[in-house]
Amino acid sequence: KLSQILLNLIGNAIKFVNDGKIDLSIDILAKNDETVLLNFKVKDTGIGISKDNLENIFDYYKQAEINTYKSYGGTGLGLSIVKHIVESLNGKITVASELGVGSEFNFELPYKISQLSEIQTSISFTEDLKKKEKLIKNMNILVFEDNTMNQKLIQNRLNSWGCKSFVTDVIEEGLMVLENGKIDLVLMDLRMPETSGFVVAKIIRNNKSSKINKTPIIALTADFTVKDKNLCAENGINDYILKPFDSKELLHKLVSNINRTKKIENMRISPIISKVSVEDPFDIDLAPVFEECFGDIELLEELIRLFKQNAIEFIGKTRVSLKATDIDAIAFSTHKIKSGLKMMHTNGLYRIVDQMHKVCIDDQDFKYLNFLYDCFLKEYPIVENAIENALDKIKRN
Repeated sequence: KLSQILLNLIGNAIKFVNDGKIDLSIDILAKNDETVLLNFKVKDTGIGISKDNLENIFDYYKQAEINTYKSYGGTGLGLSIVKHIVESLNGKITVASELGVGSEFNFELPYKISQLSEIQTSISFTEDLKKKEKLIKNMNILVFEDNTMNQKLIQNRLNSWGCKSFVTDVIEEGLMVLENGKIDLVLMDLRMPETSGFVVAKIIRNNKSSKINKTPIIALTADFTVKDKNLCAENGINDYILKPFDSKELLHKLVSNINRTKKIENMRISPIISKVSVEDPFDIDLAPVFEECFGDIELLEELIRLFKQNAIEFIGKTRVSLKATDIDAIAFSTHKIKSGLKMMHTNGLYRIVDQMHKVCIDDQDFKYLNFLYDCFLKEYPIVENAIENALDKIKRN
């Protein structure tokens, strides 16, 4: 929990300090035989926060200035999560700041003093997983991915297995790494803003060097259609993995594609549905998501907040795109949200959005798109309530 707090605060400082310094100091405020009260101070010389905005800086989805997101990015969730964690640990957090001068965050946390000289931990893995991890250890993996959350998740997983990862959303940068280094495998996001993964795969396969053109490529995608299957075969992509994927699935794909290229004729794809089919939205199981969060309830809550934010963004942007009859914008919005819907196991919403995406590609029927969009609007509040109930159930257990 302390690591999560510091990563948020120091990460913010790094983001907002263009020139200057960032200090972290830790002091003992009080101590007895059983407990110690620590004060953590993160001080920076960044852009600072105006006095008017200090009072709501810990609110959900609030950032200090209107143009902060445009200039620096971010979701506006970090500080609200920090406050939530600090208070859940019986601590308190304060902030002092001056616009153009910098910011100082102070938080106090009480700790019990351990009487143990050594803490033993044991992590149990199956023998099969251990063998697979050994097989991919020291692999050099190039990852083309533009979503920052996915970048962090993939990089952390690869590093935990002893792989060396190169993660980028800049095509030229990735190809340069491929040219100048030893890359054992490429993970390729098929839908990137500037170009598609198919184009990049073709560039790799057309390279004169066998060291490069024989490198296995695994596609990363939120959806996989018959058209995608054919394009993968045409451009030399060996395999695919659907987002969101868990650690075991990624590990299996890496092992099965080590040092070999293979065709994808045997890939199985779900049939394209012609009518929307909404599953029961009242029963949401967050257990698999909680497991992916390593049992960290705050991380699960963060993902749920991000899920809600993405859903609200999808609703707003799609409404505007439908009015403007902008089919490309609708296709992009539906593609973007599918991964999150699948991750949260909201199957009813996922099927609606998946159908919208297929309509954008196939017949571009705006009357049907509006109908599906209305279905989403009706189902989402019910699903959101079901997620809250599922979260409460996990907390009680």
